[in-house]
Amino acid sequence: MSVWNSVRDAMNETMPYEDGTDEGDYDMNNDRLTVIHGALMGIAWVFLAPAAIAVARYLKGVAHSNDDVSKMSLATWTWFRLHYILFGLVFILNMIAFGLIYKVTDSDHFDVNQNGAHVGIGLFIWIAIFVQMALGALISYLYKPNRASTPWWDHIHHWFGRILFILCIVNIPLGINLYSQGLPEGMTVHPSLKAIYIVWVVAVAFGFGFMEIRRHNLKARGLLNKDS
Repeated sequence: MSVWNSVRDAMNETMPYEDGTDEGDYDMNNDRLTVIHGALMGIAWVFLAPAAIAVARYLKGVAHSNDDVSKMSLATWTWFRLHYILFGLVFILNMIAFGLIYKVTDSDHFDVNQNGAHVGIGLFIWIAIFVQMALGALISYLYKPNRASTPWWDHIHHWFGRILFILCIVNIPLGINLYSQGLPEGMTVHPSLKAIYIVWVVAVAFGFGFMEIRRHNLKARGLLNKDS
């Protein structure tokens, strides 16, 4: 028990300044939880979400263009399950990250006047992801393999997902800035983190652009059906 108390006390110690003094309101444990919150959101929206979108957007067309029914069924099963699993992980990571940041800040975290746009956008995304998951479940239930076109509820799901993804891409650097503002004097987020983030976002944008051009060309050649 004494070991646990020592660890707990160490985690709750304040962060020393460079000159050796302490900043009394800086909690290392809360700092760690905040960093984990950011890391989980980064994994969810920087890596998993674009992968899930790409799977649904581009593998779906491949599945529907196959004349072999058995291969088409396998491809359809593959893209749908991958999309569902990836966004399921996004959902889980969002729930954990939300719980962590709420533990750190309580309801004060959602004070937009104090904390800026990051918290407002984040709360909207957290609520909207429930709506998006429900839409996905509804679409799966209503799906008909022999349909000739994409129904309107699918389009809502598609565009709502894209909007959420863009909001998250914008919200992550806002979160980094908010975190930086709460650090003691002399501490800051390493500039390379922002640089890596920008490079990755640009790479993802180019990747989607390339795949979108390829998809357009395949559709123009009649290799993809209307429901892709």
